[in-house]
Amino acid sequence: MRVNMVHLSSLEAIARLGTVSAAADELGYTPGALSQHMDALGRTVGRPVLAKAGRFVELTDVGRIVLSEGRSMLAAERRLMDAATDVGDDIRDEIVLGTWGSTAAGLLAPVIDLVRATHPGLTIRCREVDLDEVGDAVARRRVDVSFGLTYGDAPVEQPADVVPTSLRSEQLRIAVRHDDERAGRRMRLLDFADSPWVLPPPHTVWGQAIRAACRKRGFEPIEAHELTDTAATLTLASTGLGVAPLTDLMLALSPERGVGVVRLEDDIRRDLVIYSASSHQERRGVTAIIEAVQTVVSAL
Repeated sequence: MRVNMVHLSSLEAIARLGTVSAAADELGYTPGALSQHMDALGRTVGRPVLAKAGRFVELTDVGRIVLSEGRSMLAAERRLMDAATDVGDDIRDEIVLGTWGSTAAGLLAPVIDLVRATHPGLTIRCREVDLDEVGDAVARRRVDVSFGLTYGDAPVEQPADVVPTSLRSEQLRIAVRHDDERAGRRMRLLDFADSPWVLPPPHTVWGQAIRAACRKRGFEPIEAHELTDTAATLTLASTGLGVAPLTDLMLALSPERGVGVVRLEDDIRRDLVIYSASSHQERRGVTAIIEAVQTVVSAL
């Protein structure tokens, strides 16, 4: 009997996610159906590939061998499907693009418009993802590509198969009320040690990066308000309810907020990136989306 690729893909998902129910949710099956896949795969190779471990399941020795050898088969199948999709001059594909919050959402319309104009056979389907989990979403194939952010003051290790393409490096600035006497000046981050702040939550990477930058300069920011949304953050800053971290891209996508901008002497940066799976690097649809995003971001 030959190994069924669907069963092999199910085994890979179970090994990656740790439970049959989580793998079933990702793949769109019922847990019962996935259990049947594993039973069938076990019959094919002659021994069980899974064993119970409390509330979880784990791969047997045979299961680990099957998965180790099977990963190359799954990768070959993806390459085959990508090649078949890419036949001809026109790209005909559907790409799921991960996005988050108002910053990335502001880029969607021009990216979609550009793709429609240059690749009419290429469809973009958007899916909201948690900013701090974009790499995992790409690795689990919930999305094909996704906007993301990296921070020098709070590096995050991504799954091995996930690679970033840099779009824009931004220097941190501070948003204040438009008529604040500090607006338009160049100052140190330390000069805001006594100011109330509008900050991202401390459990977010953005929140950790800002707090880490402040601590490196000897102070703990005074947290007056805790918000994730860019537009809401800048609204509070514009009314003088607190100073807020700001980048040029945030300001470009929310110009109506009317904040004053303070440039920092400190070189504190974050990078806007787009994540994709290394196994999809030769997929023309993925490449076309990345190129479209680069074009749109470079024009801002």
